[in-house]
Amino acid sequence: MLAGLFALYAALCAVPASAQPTPDTVCHAYSGEEITLEQAAGALDWQCDDEGWVDGQQVTWLLFSGWAEDAPPLQFSSRATVFDSVEIGAINGGELGERKRYTIEDAKPQIAGPVFSLDLPEAGQSTDAYIVRILRPHALTIASEAKVTRDSLGNGVSPLVLMLLAVVAGMLIMPVLFDAIFYIVLRERFVLLHAGMTFSALTYVLSAGGVIHGFADVPVRITTSLGPLSWAIYAGLGGLFLSSFLEEGVLSASVRKLLRAVAIWTMLVPGFAALQLDISQPFDNRLYFLAITPTIPVYVLAIVTAILSGSRAARFLFAAWLPVIAAGIDKLLRGIGVYSPPSSMDQALFLAMAIEVMIIALAVADRILAVRRERDRALTRAQALAELSERDPMTGLYNRRAIEDHFGLLRA
Repeated sequence: MLAGLFALYAALCAVPASAQPTPDTVCHAYSGEEITLEQAAGALDWQCDDEGWVDGQQVTWLLFSGWAEDAPPLQFSSRATVFDSVEIGAINGGELGERKRYTIEDAKPQIAGPVFSLDLPEAGQSTDAYIVRILRPHALTIASEAKVTRDSLGNGVSPLVLMLLAVVAGMLIMPVLFDAIFYIVLRERFVLLHAGMTFSALTYVLSAGGVIHGFADVPVRITTSLGPLSWAIYAGLGGLFLSSFLEEGVLSASVRKLLRAVAIWTMLVPGFAALQLDISQPFDNRLYFLAITPTIPVYVLAIVTAILSGSRAARFLFAAWLPVIAAGIDKLLRGIGVYSPPSSMDQALFLAMAIEVMIIALAVADRILAVRRERDRALTRAQALAELSERDPMTGLYNRRAIEDHFGLLRA
């Protein structure tokens, strides 16, 4: 199964990018709400490179230009986030022409990614640029990963992407069923925590991956918050699972307490930021990624410490979480605007989560077998001790204590 996933991802990465023309120049700027579309061109400090992205601004501006004259773009698309409104104007020979205004309810969600699209104003023969005014965006990626394209789906969804997401979603459903069976057989807390992790991962794939839009009419406003919220819950449950799953004695009490504290912090603070409320717009994107950052060093510290202490479970966790941690670091750097990766990095994160769930499912099964073996040995020892306490070691007959305990039965 793992080999098949890697082959599918390799095929996905090998698919050439969409041949639809894109602008040669994309500039961005920031302002207060008082600047209008008419004033923007000459009133803003435009930056025409892939640096200097800032979140929490009242208004984020984009300027697209440089497409082929015979193939003007038709769609504006970007990474989904909460915003108040998006205004798009066509610039014809330096003059502002037709314009359109949208709210988040107008955003058209796409399958195979946390992406939405909007129709551009119709381009004329003299249209040489599009200017975009985004009011109160909650994440800088709505600007740093934006583009205009002729593709009616905005980002040119590949069938391979859809196939990968479907495979990952299917793989995430099975461990939930396995965990239910495991919990019936052996009622251990870490089984429930793993089921919660898996369900959160499935929710993340359905929402952030856009899969849910393939079979349900869910507003972008909901999936935009559901994706980061489910990721925060997934990361937080991971810390509680780690604390509960690792064998006794491989971690100190202080490290286990630290794991639980970081896990609860991750579900509460980044979880609040993921809601993207109006009052938190100036800071919720930075709060989300900065507050979730401690999970990486703390979880790595716990796993490495457990491995050095001889933990078998920690070896499973290291193999399972290494791809997720690498993809999570990429997600963090992307979220705070360090760089803008290709869209295939989204699929890499989904793939990493699928690998994690598969390996952890094996680890849970291995741990359950180990626990059952320990309990069977304990029962055998208890039975042997009971025999020794009741019978004479030489003759095998009941001793006085056993006779007194069983006197009523023996007399009858």
